[in-house]
Amino acid sequence: MAGAVLLFLGGIAFQISYTGLAIVLPLAGKSLGASPPALGAILAAFPLGVALFSLPAGAIAHRFTARTTVLLGLAILGGAGVLASVASTTYELGAFRAIAGVGGGLFWVPAIGLLSQYYLTQSRAVVIGLFVTSGVAVGGTLGLVGGEVLGVAFGWRAVLLSAAILALVMCLICRALLPPDPVGQAASMPTPTVQAVADTLRSRSTWGLALGLTGVSSAAFVAIGFVSTYFLAVHPSWGLVWAATVAAAAFLMTLPGSVVGGWASEQGADRRYVGAVFVVPFAFLFFLIPFATEFAFVVLFGTLGFLYGALLAIWFTMPSHLAGANPRRVAVDVGLINTAHLLSNAGFAVVFGIVVVRSGYAPAWEFFALLALIALPALLLIAPNRAAVPAPPD
Repeated sequence: MAGAVLLFLGGIAFQISYTGLAIVLPLAGKSLGASPPALGAILAAFPLGVALFSLPAGAIAHRFTARTTVLLGLAILGGAGVLASVASTTYELGAFRAIAGVGGGLFWVPAIGLLSQYYLTQSRAVVIGLFVTSGVAVGGTLGLVGGEVLGVAFGWRAVLLSAAILALVMCLICRALLPPDPVGQAASMPTPTVQAVADTLRSRSTWGLALGLTGVSSAAFVAIGFVSTYFLAVHPSWGLVWAATVAAAAFLMTLPGSVVGGWASEQGADRRYVGAVFVVPFAFLFFLIPFATEFAFVVLFGTLGFLYGALLAIWFTMPSHLAGANPRRVAVDVGLINTAHLLSNAGFAVVFGIVVVRSGYAPAWEFFALLALIALPALLLIAPNRAAVPAPPD
């Protein structure tokens, strides 16, 4: 339990670093003279760093233990965050945010693998779901609300510096108190690690899970990342405070969503179709964003957050149930899934900015609603996946 609590707190620190910049992105853009596509690139830098090191993080955790990799990730996340807070150009800010993302990847993926070792029963689905969404819900809300307060009072740099200090503090606390990997220490030879990566790259099911939900992941990312710039450009009277409130509603609702998603994934239905049940209404509601009124935005984003939280619980739990999965390989599988989702997030954040410049916000929102559905058929690559039923050979 102590290990899970520490990882939950680390996840909150990670999410604050991830999302804290989003609410003050217009302030950073004005300070650095950045265009919408440049803002998209800055927003994309962090998930790009996470993506590039998600699969290596799984391999490093397999070789040197998940605990060691978690500590390394928090240290890099905090150190790069400090450097980002003093960046003087868009290029510097983007580069340091990408390095912070590397630290985020080294923390996030092994943390999920570590939880899968701590909990080997059916409670694993709920625990991992709560880990993912406690970071998203609590960290995201603190990042947005705290970011709005700090950003208005002290500037956008204070937001990045505060998040960096929190990550460094959590690194020190975890170094002192986080329990070791339950299944043992690092592999004595590199071959098991290489084999685990090879097994993951050959896994049709893991690739299906990695690709099938990239559209939803990208849509959720741009919704939070661009809500403040959208308000200032299209509804300037609504203001940053309301943008933070709307985004916070989405983050908070991921928590009950994760509980429902974790419960639904353990009821015996094929998890592939359970996930699809949540994707379809997500896409429909996303299509409604350009038509939402000021107060309807809270309900709309809150419902989107609930659906996304359910999906987070389902898709981050499934690797531990795939054929051939073992507690040590779960981190590698999650690494591949995270890489696909975050590369998609990074690339499509830039695409969103380009579409906004050329066609406006309404076509951009509608394009991402369709994107959530386009990638969905890839879930059929996953082997039938039901609770209490072993998956067939992958």
